[in-house]
Amino acid sequence: ILGHLEAKGIHLPRERVQESLRRVDAIGVLVSQRWAGIIKRRVYKVRGSNALWHQDGNEKLRHWGFWVHGCVDGH
Repeated sequence: ILGHLEAKGIHLPRERVQESLRRVDAIGVLVSQRWAGIIKRRVYKVRGSNALWHQDGNEKLRHWGFWVHGCVDGH
């Protein structure tokens, strides 16, 4: 909503827009916060280097024969 207002030339503080949304659509705000994809960081202990690795891949360009895969040391 804030981006839409700014595109129309209306500039408001983010807090004011959030308060208005809570007042008008409290249930919608709660539902969107529930599914907002907020990530809770976990604390974990690792023995040292090379003890834990994270791997991910991106295959969006596979139609052109391009795959991206990567690993990173989790220490």
